[in-house]
Amino acid sequence: MDIFLQVNFNSITSECFTIVNPPVIPNTGDTVDFEFSEFIENKKEVRKLENYLENGLFIAERLSISYYKEHVKVILVLYEDKHFIEAYGDKFVTTRLI
Repeated sequence: MDIFLQVNFNSITSECFTIVNPPVIPNTGDTVDFEFSEFIENKKEVRKLENYLENGLFIAERLSISYYKEHVKVILVLYEDKHFIEAYGDKFVTTRLI
């Protein structure tokens, strides 16, 4: 059975990508980092994401998990840290943000 992790962004870009059988699936509140150029072809969008990471963090929201007979689909939304805190308050804030 395959696991498809669909990665979307809250607001910084409309790009999205899928990872098949990721070794780890982030939980809501986890900080995450990707080598975006390995997943996104649009170089302008990759630069935008990399520039954001110079001073910011992406925080994951595990939006849904759907089970099918042949596979599992997990939808993950990456928030810029300030937007995640606006949406969730300090419910998931850890020392990683301090």
